[in-house]
Amino acid sequence: MRRIDIAMAVIKQEDVFHLQFRNGPKGIGAAGMIGCFGGKIEADETPLQAVVREVAEETNLKPAEADFIHLGQVNVESDNNHTKVKVRGEVFEYRVGPDVAVKALEGSLVSLDWNRIAVELDTMTPGTRACFETLIKG
Repeated sequence: MRRIDIAMAVIKQEDVFHLQFRNGPKGIGAAGMIGCFGGKIEADETPLQAVVREVAEETNLKPAEADFIHLGQVNVESDNNHTKVKVRGEVFEYRVGPDVAVKALEGSLVSLDWNRIAVELDTMTPGTRACFETLIKG
């Protein structure tokens, strides 16, 4: 089974986590699910460089490397172009102030507090679910 290395960001604003509803074409990984902002780590990138690039591409935010906290790694199986793949995700948290208006430029913004996260776990991408179950504690 092919492996994909990705960088993932959970955007935290006070008691809310901002995620992305992946409403792109069916060929994208985990289409129709809620996921972290992020994507594939390119050959010339570190995971931190990738997550900065992906958050800048997928949101209205303009983060710097120093803005991210590395939370750890998740390893899951998912889909990509209708094929099962192993995904190794480097997970980062990006905290924004209460006055920042977060907007999704790709997909739709989903904002969840801890009560909603527990309810939505089954609608999350495998990597995002693993983030909340193993790396981020309520």
